[in-house]
Amino acid sequence: MTPRSWPSSWCVPLAVLLVSLLAPPGAHGDEGVAVCTPGDPSECSQPLEEGESAPFRGQLLTPKLAIKLGQQAAGCQDRIKVEVDYATKMSGIDLTLERKTHEIDLAAWKQEKAVMMAALEEAKKPTPWYEKPAFVATISVLLTAAATYGMFELATHAAK
Repeated sequence: MTPRSWPSSWCVPLAVLLVSLLAPPGAHGDEGVAVCTPGDPSECSQPLEEGESAPFRGQLLTPKLAIKLGQQAAGCQDRIKVEVDYATKMSGIDLTLERKTHEIDLAAWKQEKAVMMAALEEAKKPTPWYEKPAFVATISVLLTAAATYGMFELATHAAK
């Protein structure tokens, strides 16, 4: 079976299945009762069992119903092709969207990694001598002592 012929091989059984499923409840023909289209007794199907004037089990269709199902199945290949093409295009769109999303996520991750690596490199650099706590504390104590002494001297000279 070639890839182009598989849709046509499934159209007729699909149409027969749909007709049998759309029959009114209790009229599936399990007991050999014919299933007819409501309002049109010339469109009927009847199940056959092996040995019942038939070489195998299946459905016996009236000519009108057989023609109708054949006409419905005639465009089935085209409908299947359209649906397959549509599904292919939609999956291509979905794949394109997934790829684009992945590329954006990857770019954001690379940018975040670059920022983190820069912060890490900055943190690895030694602290300059003038920012070390011992230097800052020493200078603060000396400047506070000098300011206190200066104010004391000003206050004693101003009182004289």
